[in-house]
Amino acid sequence: MREDVATDLAHIARALANPSRIRMLQWLSSQGETCVCDMADIMQISQPSVSKHLAALREAGLVSFRRDGLKYMYQSVEPVSSQVIEILWLAAYGVERSTGLREVRQ
Repeated sequence: MREDVATDLAHIARALANPSRIRMLQWLSSQGETCVCDMADIMQISQPSVSKHLAALREAGLVSFRRDGLKYMYQSVEPVSSQVIEILWLAAYGVERSTGLREVRQ
């Protein structure tokens, strides 16, 4: 693997090295576009923290945003974000997420 490719992958891995960021990415991937203020309520963390986490995900190319008046509306970059969540789930639990969710619910 070339050094520049490894550097890019490490940048994405660093962006995902925080549980709040993974939760935000999963939320955006499954629920769609959300403003920072709503994400703060959903995640139960401060708006400045949400903004910081979303900036890290944006820099890694996993989310994008648009302005809507005074609000910043974030959405996941698909299909990349949902595939990343699926890979993390598979690495952690050894099963596909849909299978793992069924097992957790039972």
